Amino acid sequence: MTYLGTRNIATFSTDIDSRDFTMHKREQVINSVMTQLEKRGKGIVLLHDFHRNTAEALPELLRQLKLAGYRVVPLVPKEQVTTIPKYDEMFEHRENLSTSAHQPVSATASGQDAAMQRHNMYMYAPARRKGAPTTGAN
Repeated sequence: MTYLGTRNIATFSTDIDSRDFTMHKREQVINSVMTQLEKRGKGIVLLHDFHRNTAEALPELLRQLKLAGYRVVPLVPKEQVTTIPKYDEMFEHRENLSTSAHQPVSATASGQDAAMQRHNMYMYAPARRKGAPTTGAN
């Protein structure tokens, strides 16, 4: 963590897991997020942007968040992260690097888990304003 701080790379975790990867309908995703936010009052929500149900849920989820008095706050870096030349070169020659296909199964995440680790999006919902209406989640 200290090393990341020296490179101006922020670290954070989620407060609410939408569990959208287990759901097949956009209404389920919306209900999951809004119910959990109602209980916590605020938090960083984990969503997986490669699931169709999540993509379809976003417009309505954002509408309900706004109606409930939550704000969506973008996470924007203070400055551009500079890359490390050693790793830049490794990336340029990545075909020469070993891949998970050559590692034992126990040493790697499942294909879906690995894909989910690469394609996450986060949403921060600060505490609701006093007097804001409760959620309209179905």
